[in-house]
Amino acid sequence: MPKTISVPTRCTLCPRRCGADRAAGRTGFCGAGATLKAARAALHHWEEPCISGTRGSGTVFFSGCTLKCCFCQNYPISAEGLGKEITVEHLAEIFLNLQAQGAHNINLVTPGQWQPWIIAALDIARTKGLRLPIVCNTGGYETVESVEAWRGYIDILTADWDKVLTTSWGLDWGEVETAAEETPQELSEKYTLKITTPIYEVKGDKPDISELVDVVKTNAIIDEINAADGIPEDVKGFLRIAAARLYRFNYEKIAEYYAHQPPEIQAIMEKLALVIIDFNKAIENGYVRLTKEIEGLLDDESDE
Repeated sequence: MPKTISVPTRCTLCPRRCGADRAAGRTGFCGAGATLKAARAALHHWEEPCISGTRGSGTVFFSGCTLKCCFCQNYPISAEGLGKEITVEHLAEIFLNLQAQGAHNINLVTPGQWQPWIIAALDIARTKGLRLPIVCNTGGYETVESVEAWRGYIDILTADWDKVLTTSWGLDWGEVETAAEETPQELSEKYTLKITTPIYEVKGDKPDISELVDVVKTNAIIDEINAADGIPEDVKGFLRIAAARLYRFNYEKIAEYYAHQPPEIQAIMEKLALVIIDFNKAIENGYVRLTKEIEGLLDDESDE
């Protein structure tokens, strides 16, 4: 294993703090041992719209779980340990392959029990050109220390706090034997729910329009559709429209291009969600979904 991995000899990665000697190959409640294990890696088109986007989220499902809820939709993976042992180097290649397939982000599903291994893989992948945002998709049964350890590695944390911070709920459904040590109120000392509006300013030369989107895959599939025999023209028309899912937008270039544009072009780019400068408009247009519960939390914090 790479020297950057500190395999726990007395595991305290989750609030159970079971003390399993994973360096010796022993497992705790989560089922994770000394060798990294994952069940599936693929583009996922059915996450939240702002995560899946148009090309899909580069999702990696990790084996095991610190909760093992009886109703989990991924029960064979989370509770029964379905998956394949892989090296950290292989995981880094998986991240890069998902990027090459056009993923909007790398989506780590139930990663907490493998945090040291994943961080090492991210270090390797970044030296080889990984540039995508990283999503930590967790049930939320985490320690503050483990959340803090993701700093600098993840960009989006999706944690279901309301379901894992209640001991009675956990005992009934997830076999959680200890209440979480930190409440959302205590966490707020370190983390904030506030959303600030991005400001797009000119930082360099205006990109050429050809730099804003990669059309190679789309054009290739359209050529294949046009050349196909026996497909009705109306079906070909639909498939050409569907081919737009393969466009790969360079949002860094788009942001710079937007900053150089007059108001009328900026307004259209905003409506297309190529940039988001007004979260309320983004929600109204369906590009971002905000639950009433989260909306209330944001309202409460903005009143402070």
